[in-house]
Amino acid sequence: MDTIELIREIEEKIRKAEEYLPVLIETLQKQEGIKLTYRIKDKERILEKVMLFSNYSNFQGMDEGQILNEIKDIIGLTVVVDNLDDSFEVADKIKSMVEEERELVKLKKGIDHISDNGGPTGYKGLLLQFDSEEGVPFEVQVTDKENLTVREATHEEFEKIKYGKVRNLLEIHETEDRDKE
Repeated sequence: MDTIELIREIEEKIRKAEEYLPVLIETLQKQEGIKLTYRIKDKERILEKVMLFSNYSNFQGMDEGQILNEIKDIIGLTVVVDNLDDSFEVADKIKSMVEEERELVKLKKGIDHISDNGGPTGYKGLLLQFDSEEGVPFEVQVTDKENLTVREATHEEFEKIKYGKVRNLLEIHETEDRDKE
């Protein structure tokens, strides 16, 4: 797959995500007592993720289109609960609501960052990754205000470490392309 074709596929996923996001928001807002934030990953971040994943051994032999289909957070939603202890109950309700309302949406993976004491960043929350019938994978993070602050404070540094080499390569390519013009 060439770069132009990959970018078109990314743009199509973003278009579908823009159509699907209001449906998800409507479904999740039925859960009382939560604050909801959301975003659609932009084209550059998706491209970075494809490039990063292409270097992982479990993605060897896959083309960029196949790797793109493995990205599970085109849409990211965060549900903020008043008490972290409520996260498991709220996550179960969210899973049930989403799967009941959207018949072909299935939980792909659940990750518990509460029981592991937040891992290296200290962030505590639950991560639910879903596959949807619209072909737009999305994730829902459930956490409290305190841990949302921790995530936001550590996220930028985590991104720099994780994507630093990929971003440098992209900058080199952009510079080379400008020099050719």
